[in-house]
Order: sequence, then C-alpha cells, then structure tokens
Amino acid sequence: SNSSVYVLASQLILLSLKDSHNWPESIAKVYVDDSLADRVWVDMDACQRLVQNICTVFHTKKGGNKSGGNNESSENSEGNVQPSDVYVLNTDAVKVEPRFSETTSKLIRSYTIQQVHECLSRRGVPTSDASLKNIMKLLSAAAGCADARLIIAQRIEGWMQNSKLVKQCQDLLMAVAVNCHQHTSEDVEVIDALVNVRLKTKLFSSQYVSCIRELIHSHPDNLETVLQGVVHNELGQMRSPMNMTLLSVMIHTWPEAAAKLLGTIFLEFLIRKEDYLRALRAFLRELIRQVRNEFSYQSFARSIMQEKFNSEISCLDVSHKERIA
Repeated sequence: SNSSVYVLASQLILLSLKDSHNWPESIAKVYVDDSLADRVWVDMDACQRLVQNICTVFHTKKGGNKSGGNNESSENSEGNVQPSDVYVLNTDAVKVEPRFSETTSKLIRSYTIQQVHECLSRRGVPTSDASLKNIMKLLSAAAGCADARLIIAQRIEGWMQNSKLVKQCQDLLMAVAVNCHQHTSEDVEVIDALVNVRLKTKLFSSQYVSCIRELIHSHPDNLETVLQGVVHNELGQMRSPMNMTLLSVMIHTWPEAAAKLLGTIFLEFLIRKEDYLRALRAFLRELIRQVRNEFSYQSFARSIMQEKFNSEISCLDVSHKERIA
C-alpha cells in the first residue's frame, strides 16, 4: 500500500542519515509540505523518529505534548495506524538531535513561515477547517520560531471563535507560552498580542489564564511585560474582560514582584502629560476589591515613591506635580 511505501522510505532515510548533522533542506521541505497538505506520513507512528529529528530545526520546547510532529493524532485520517503489510525497521536507537546546519536551518524556518502565510492568505479561497487544523498543527511544532509564535498570537483570537478548533487553539496557546523564553523584541510583540486577545466566550478562559501563567514562568522579565500590557489595556478604549482575572493571578502567584512592578507602571502613567489620575484610582480600587488582602501595599507604595523618577518629576509643571502628590 501507499502507507507502506511512506513508512519504508522514511525509515530508510532516517537510518541512512542517522550519523549526519548536515541533512539536506529538501527533507524538511517535504515534511512541511505534507504537514500542510494531507498529512499522509507525518502523523504515522513508524515515521515519528524521522519527524522528531526534522523538527529539531525549530528549537521548539514542548509543554504537555511530547510528540515532535503530531499534536492531534486521534483526529487524523491515518490515525497513527501502523501498516500491516510492511516490515518495520527498528529506528528507536536513532537519537533525536539537531540535524541541520545553521544556514540550512534558517532557510527551512523561512520556507515554513512563507508556506504558512501562503496558506492563510489565499484570496477568494476560504480556508477549510481541515486545512486550518493542519496549519495550526505545523505552527505548534514550529513554535520555537519567533515568526511562528507571532502568527499564532495575531490569529488565535479569530481561531478561538471556531468551535471545531478548540483542541488546536489550546495546544497553540501553550506552545506560545512555553517558547517565549528569551524575552526578545519578538517575544514582547507576541506577549502584547496575547494580552490584548478578547475572549468572546468563557470556553477558553481557564486555558488562557494557564497560558499567561506559563508565559510568565518562561522568563523572569515576562511578568513586567504582561503587567504593562494588562494595565495599558485596562486604561485603553478596548478593555478586555480578562484583565482583572489576569492581575489577580499575577498578584496571587508573585505578590511582591507584581505589586512592585505595578507601582512603577502607575508612576510612569502619572508623569505623562495626559491626566490618568482618576482612571488609575478607579483601576486600583477595583483591583483591591478583587485581590483584597493578597495585595502587597508596602511593595506598591515603596515602588511608587522610588527616586529614579525624581529628575523627570522635577521637570514637570506645578499642577502636574500636585497631581502626582
């Protein structure tokens, strides 16, 4: 059968290249193409060792899902079915390790993002649920790539409106959270996009909160970026109903750090030319009502009175200084 051919071919390729760390770009391109098309072989159990080695090109950290290329095998038409009419070679001894040179890796990652963009931007051709699932599975596998995380963060709000994509959205949220672990400018952009996601239903509420919590655990500086994003959102025109929930989680989990950072963010708003005083007071009252005794008032107060802003405050006019006082 065709399945037997794919299994045998993948295993022969893997065994012939098992000692190489300079795999050709074409192997990864074939993986990407099948991932976005019919997923004829990328979800088969017998092909997973090859898939896992190919996916090292993305440097993706795995959360709850261990598989390199298959995030949802139970829904695939092949369903990880092992062809019965083929002799399966033993590939368990082949290590999963980086297989592409840095130059080739960059080309593969660029090709992957290009193919995803092409699939998502075909004019006049609506993307079917099956095609979307395939795109989302590939993005989950490629979440170690900053461009893949950005696509996810910018598209996830729309995808969450589709009840047939619940599992894929949950996987993508966690994939993004686990892989924002370097706090690069791209990560900051991804975090800002995630914080501004507006949930239309409560279906994803707990998963969304878990995603943000995992995101903060991924890098020490992510807490400040998330807090800044939530505060800016709360004081903006398109307020998210999840803001207070996220703030409550952050204050409960990181009470001292969150209160200290919140004080700094409040002070940054107070020294702006625009008058945020009334909005900040209302915001703080609502926050205290939500978290009550968990809030570290001392850390917040010390932070809002820190000296590092003295030079900026001294340049303000009298009425502005009185507002801050």
